[in-house]
Amino acid sequence: MNKSIISRGAGIAGLVLALALGNFAAPAYAADAEPDWTYLTEFNEQYGVSAEDQANLLEKARAGELPDSMTGASPVSVEASADGLTKIERFEDGSVLVSEIEEPAVVAPGQIQPRGIAGCTQTSGSGWVQYTGCTVSTASSYATLSFKASYIRASNGTGQITRADTPSAQTYYGSCDASPTINVVRAVSQGASLPAVATEHCHYVSYNGATSEDLYQSLRVTGAEAWITMY
Repeated sequence: MNKSIISRGAGIAGLVLALALGNFAAPAYAADAEPDWTYLTEFNEQYGVSAEDQANLLEKARAGELPDSMTGASPVSVEASADGLTKIERFEDGSVLVSEIEEPAVVAPGQIQPRGIAGCTQTSGSGWVQYTGCTVSTASSYATLSFKASYIRASNGTGQITRADTPSAQTYYGSCDASPTINVVRAVSQGASLPAVATEHCHYVSYNGATSEDLYQSLRVTGAEAWITMY
């Protein structure tokens, strides 16, 4: 698997694209009507998918099939931002998955949080760093999952998730057949091999009912790092 460094702007731009073009409620499709494929095209163009792969991915979408990025397939390459908060995974069929933990505003020790900072923040003390109210997001050309999380990374190696809520799913070319759920699987890590875990889930069904898939995104936290997986 190839790995490289990306600019955080690439991941952020894609998530902004998802917010701009997507609907929180899945659109209804008439039995004889095809969806508008604009989001699919613009997402793939945003991430440099080749014209040949775009054509094949469009044919998959028209058939109600899911891209590799939504089926649990292994990526053929992974690009990460220098701070590790944004990751772009590319798959054999050309599809792309973008995961991102919101970049926090740093609040200095002892400082009262400025009124202008209402979102994700980072505070620290002796041997610990705390992240509060940060959005965890994963975007594909078919769906964007997100939730809010607060977590702590300690210098003794312990990671802790203190909050995971407000799960959301924006879907395109299908829908989640129920509201997305969030579950704190393990609140406190137990060594590097057993991180703290919070998992979001929804069951996605394609617009024509041809295929479906359980979609997951998990925030995993140890004392050393926080990252996203799709299981």
